[in-house]
Amino acid sequence: MKKKLTIETGNTNLPKTYEEYCELNSIDSDKYYISACNHLISIEYPDEKSLSTIEEAKAILALIQLIRLRDYYNEHSEAAPIKYAIVFNRNKIRGCKLNVGENRVLMFNSENLANKFLNNFRNLIEQAKYLI
Repeated sequence: MKKKLTIETGNTNLPKTYEEYCELNSIDSDKYYISACNHLISIEYPDEKSLSTIEEAKAILALIQLIRLRDYYNEHSEAAPIKYAIVFNRNKIRGCKLNVGENRVLMFNSENLANKFLNNFRNLIEQAKYLI
């Protein structure tokens, strides 16, 4: 039975902490986790650290891989200030120039580098697009 831990926010009751969220949401048997070797594993006895759907697990795994690849690309290219990004905006994945002080997950030091990254890893970006 679900515990009722709530705070009033208009017409919606929301948990105050992640632990409260876990208590409010029952854990069923169709959950996944990401192994140390970056494999998606279906688990029989999930806990609050498991992922709800295979799509959610794939998106998070893709994001982790993209961040590692982004760092490698930036570290192995000509040093320059970060000034270009890959974003998901208006249902489209595209490159964009960053404004001063703006931060994005997939940031690069040149438009050319960002375009190479987009061409090479479009499939991963598609999987993680709602997280970038």
